Amino acid sequence: FEEGIGLTAIFDGTFENCAKLTSIAIPKNVESIGVRAFYDCGSLETLSIASDSLLKEIKSYGFYNCTKLSSIAMPKSVETVEAYAFGSCTAISSLTFGTGFDAEIKKIGDYAFNGSDISVLDFGKYSKLDYIGAYAFSTCSKATKRILPNHPLDIKLNAFNGCSSVD
Repeated sequence: FEEGIGLTAIFDGTFENCAKLTSIAIPKNVESIGVRAFYDCGSLETLSIASDSLLKEIKSYGFYNCTKLSSIAMPKSVETVEAYAFGSCTAISSLTFGTGFDAEIKKIGDYAFNGSDISVLDFGKYSKLDYIGAYAFSTCSKATKRILPNHPLDIKLNAFNGCSSVD
C-alpha cells in the first residue's frame, strides 16, 4: 500500500486464499481487519503493523491458517482479537501487545491463537486485558512463561489447555 493511503479497514475476505501473498504491511490508518480478510494465505510469512498504528480489532478468522506466519508485534492500539483470528497459525512463536505498559488489549476471543507455537505469553502486567476466551491458547505446548495483568480477568474454559510448561 502507498504511504498515506486513506484506507481505514481491510474488509471481510479481501485477501482470502491468496496463496502467493508472502508479506503484508498494514497501513497506519487501518482500524479494522475483517472476518477472513487473510484467511488461508498459506505463504504469508511477514505481517508488519506500525507501532503507531490505529488498528483496534482483528475480526474472526482474520489470519486463520496462515501457517508460515511466525511473529506478531501488535501495536498498542489493538483492543480485540476475535475468535480464531490466528487459529492454526502453527509457526507463530512470538507475540507481543504494545510494550506491556501501554497495551490497550481488552479481549482475546475463543481459539484466537489455538495451534500456534508461542513460547512466551506476555500480556503485560499493566495491560487492560480483561477477557481470554475458551481454548484461546490451547496447544501452545512450547509456552514456558505467562505474564498476566495485575487485575482480575475472566479466563474461560481451557484457555491455556496444553500449555504444560507454563509457570
